Amino acid sequence: MNFTDANMYLVIAVTMSGAIGITLFFVGSLITIAAAFANNNTVFAIACIIFMPLTTLYCLLNWQRTRYPAKYVFSGLALLASTLVMSMWVL
Repeated sequence: MNFTDANMYLVIAVTMSGAIGITLFFVGSLITIAAAFANNNTVFAIACIIFMPLTTLYCLLNWQRTRYPAKYVFSGLALLASTLVMSMWVL
């Protein structure tokens, strides 16, 4: 295996981890929006639909009600952050 092959596999791994992080964040955000509608926070739910990163703020403010979706949201953000660090290292 030469350097070009190793670099290709590294780029594939970074791309896959980024895709998994985005998916986790998106699924967690959808569950958080559903929880916001269920808790009669309609204004906050609509604001989260318009600007999806607000779901992290909603999870932090309502931690007792959003423990389950917060696991998805924060693990997705952690994976995206690690992907960013890995992609900076690759370049």
